[in-house]
Amino acid sequence: DLAGRGRVLHLRGTLESQQGHPDQARAAYEESLSLRRELGDEAGMAAILTNLALVAEDEGDLDEAERLGQEGLARRRALGDRRAVSVSLTNMGMLATVRGDLPQARERFLEAQSLAEEVGDPWVVAVGRHNLANVSRDLGELAAAAGDVRIALAAYVEHDDRWSVAHALEDVAVWALAGDGAGDED
Repeated sequence: DLAGRGRVLHLRGTLESQQGHPDQARAAYEESLSLRRELGDEAGMAAILTNLALVAEDEGDLDEAERLGQEGLARRRALGDRRAVSVSLTNMGMLATVRGDLPQARERFLEAQSLAEEVGDPWVVAVGRHNLANVSRDLGELAAAAGDVRIALAAYVEHDDRWSVAHALEDVAVWALAGDGAGDED
């Protein structure tokens, strides 16, 4: 059936992307998107557009990543799926960070954080705090960065997410090595 084929192609695109094969990922995602359009599957189209934006970002096509990300975000907003909107905003915040637009990154992360809190998704809240910590640090707001990374770390530990704990501690170590003192307040 078309829906099943669309889901399989979506998964294939994700696997290809994770394995570093952007051309194959894009082809699978685009075929899945075509099927989702044929079926009128708005949620599926939004997810595929979001993933296509990530592929474009990985390839350095930031304008295309922004365009696809915005289209996916708009569809998710229209569907009223606040958790999915939060995920899209997090992705769009990361894109803004890559572009060097830290105020926009902060704005997107804060909205994503608010939505994650509303829907009761503590892990996404933790990721949001971690992202906000990095933006605050890059803006020179070290006290805010330290506070946010502490909240993120506590949540990661509570969820036994060792990879995220390691990632956050790596960020703190990089801050310390850079001599910016973000972790020196205790």
